[in-house]
Amino acid sequence: MPEDLDGDPYEILNIASNTEPQVIEAVYRMFVARYHPSVRPDAHAAGQLRLAQWAYQLLRDPARRQAYDAARSGDSAGLPEPVEHPSTRRQWIKHVLTAGAAVLFSGMLALVVFALYFVGALEFSPGAGAAPAQPPAVATARPLVLAAAALTLQASAGLPTPTATTPAIPTETPTPIPSPLAACVSSPSINVRSGPGADFAALAYLMRSDCMKLIGRNAAASWVQITDASKVEAEGGWVALAGLKPDGDPGLLPVVLVETVP
Repeated sequence: MPEDLDGDPYEILNIASNTEPQVIEAVYRMFVARYHPSVRPDAHAAGQLRLAQWAYQLLRDPARRQAYDAARSGDSAGLPEPVEHPSTRRQWIKHVLTAGAAVLFSGMLALVVFALYFVGALEFSPGAGAAPAQPPAVATARPLVLAAAALTLQASAGLPTPTATTPAIPTETPTPIPSPLAACVSSPSINVRSGPGADFAALAYLMRSDCMKLIGRNAAASWVQITDASKVEAEGGWVALAGLKPDGDPGLLPVVLVETVP
């Protein structure tokens, strides 16, 4: 950037000499947006942009700015310090805030549109010969995304967002599954039948000290269903509880319903 340009950098950028660096940068960016060749390709705009670039490069460097301010105060000794008009500063601040708000809103709007398209809430027509769009696998997420988009736009507009209290979800204590009981035959012998009763067909017989596991009972807890017996044919059969010696309470076993003998 040339160093021999004429003019007061503060007057070129239309700012006061005590303007903060952040405001100087924002004002310079406004000049670039206004006089950029892609926006205004004329010679006047090019000259204004060249002056703004020179002024910004001088003022952004603390050492150069301090030297310039010292020389400037010596040249203008006895003259009042130029004061920026309040309306002018407010106008620049308004422009900066407006531009920032527009960029922020555009970004949020693009994000919302992309999210809606991603979950399938928005669909774009495919070109000629393109395969039809498949239904999104996350279609159930549409209500959540729409709600999030509404809250985002509401927050960007400065409106208060509602707060929801999550209700307490009652928890259920799972019912423990009874473990099989071990039992051994306490009588000299016992018949194993196909159901809980003497009217059912006999499947096998067990002798004293034969052991097994109890896996179920009838409603009266007078007959129990067995497994892991010493005889294979007795598997799943029923024996009278009176002829067994269980190692626990058979009343805790699950009730097994069996059709009655025809």
